Amino acid sequence: NYSIETPSCDVVSFRAHGSRNDGSEKDTLRNARETGEVVINLVNYPMARQMAICGVQYDAGINEFNKSGLTPLPSQKVKPYRVKESPAQYECKVLEIKPLGDEEGEATLIIAQAVLMHIDENIFGSDGYVDPAKIEMVGRLGGFNYCRADVGSIFSIKQPPAEIAIGFDNLAEHLRHSTILTGNNLAMLAGVAQLPDEATIHEYMSQPEIKNFLSNLRAAPSDKYFVILHTRTKELLENHQANDAWKLILAAGNDV
Repeated sequence: NYSIETPSCDVVSFRAHGSRNDGSEKDTLRNARETGEVVINLVNYPMARQMAICGVQYDAGINEFNKSGLTPLPSQKVKPYRVKESPAQYECKVLEIKPLGDEEGEATLIIAQAVLMHIDENIFGSDGYVDPAKIEMVGRLGGFNYCRADVGSIFSIKQPPAEIAIGFDNLAEHLRHSTILTGNNLAMLAGVAQLPDEATIHEYMSQPEIKNFLSNLRAAPSDKYFVILHTRTKELLENHQANDAWKLILAAGNDV
């Protein structure tokens, strides 16, 4: 495993339930108050069932590592133990314990500074970054429901912060008010940093398939013009071809 010193700006938070059914304070909250330290262990799918056992309201003093079968590891900078099976563990110093309501037993927000992070080397991809398909993170939903970030549910959105997107306000009115293009579709158009130049558009228009499409588009009844254009635009966007979608829109003579 890799151990990484974290910068002082690395602040994490999590919600802890305030009390048990009998009104006594839950272990997580009490331990955070008493020690001023916590370890946040990320949960992935292979350990999800064991994690659920840790949520059982055992009496204070019962060792949940023994009950769940999870393996305790000594931390390096804080007192609480880490969980060996967790793909990433954050050793933290508590900064603030903030009640989220005025009534007894309300949930509490614990805000902490991460001082040391441990990461399982097996979750890295060949590019040196954490591979979400390998880490298989689990998220908590309502009630007894959870979600699993498996290969089939993971997708990427390429929107580099340094590339200034043109934004929705620079989309033509016919695009913004389209009944065919969805918000996601429009965001793909609005997310580009620059539009194709005139030479690129003319080269695109010279393709036989595009020539034929534009010819049919111009011959279409006026009430079908944008329906046809937006339908084809949507097809391109759904195939992640935002640049070609813009070429088609501009080739059709509808400037932004």
